[in-house]
Amino acid sequence: DGVPPLPQKFCATAEAEEEAPPIVASTAGKTVQPFILFPGLTVPQLEYKIDLPAHVSRPHFYCSRHTREWHKLYISASSLVPGLRDCFVYDFALQLDETTQTFVNATGVSVRIQDFGQVSSIMSMEILGKSTPIYASFINNATAAGWVAQSNMGTAQYDFRLDPESHIQHTDWLQRVQAMVEDLYTRNNNTRVHLVGHSMGSPFA
Repeated sequence: DGVPPLPQKFCATAEAEEEAPPIVASTAGKTVQPFILFPGLTVPQLEYKIDLPAHVSRPHFYCSRHTREWHKLYISASSLVPGLRDCFVYDFALQLDETTQTFVNATGVSVRIQDFGQVSSIMSMEILGKSTPIYASFINNATAAGWVAQSNMGTAQYDFRLDPESHIQHTDWLQRVQAMVEDLYTRNNNTRVHLVGHSMGSPFA
């Protein structure tokens, strides 16, 4: 059965169903249903770390071969500088796994999703070093209507470079989403959790 739409003020194209299921979860005196939002393309923030084996070459000698800390993987002004751009492309690009016919990270590069499940992490995103509001209005309106982040409102970010099948084959993403669904289900008195996909987040939902 289909997921009931969000209220009109959250989605300009939402249409009310004739027979909506009963709303049973309750927060601060208001009845709401728990949901998890799968955001649009490039909204999830990624972090990367490098640890290249000795036999793997880099595009240039000044490209980092090892990093101790996790760094944000996004397009910045410095990533567009000739030469440094080649370093960025290597770290960002994917390789084809011939065995599973799915895509994986470049050799020696580890990538993870920053603040997975945290609603605050999709409020805005950095574009060329500037913070741009993305889901701030949606989340603020949902909060005003009674939803509470991490209690009955979550988000399932994903590695936007990968397709859903590659996530299942090479990461623990599906297990983390399942754990989040079960957590919200339990927190809200065994109430069905709705998966809400927006834009390119829809195939993951």
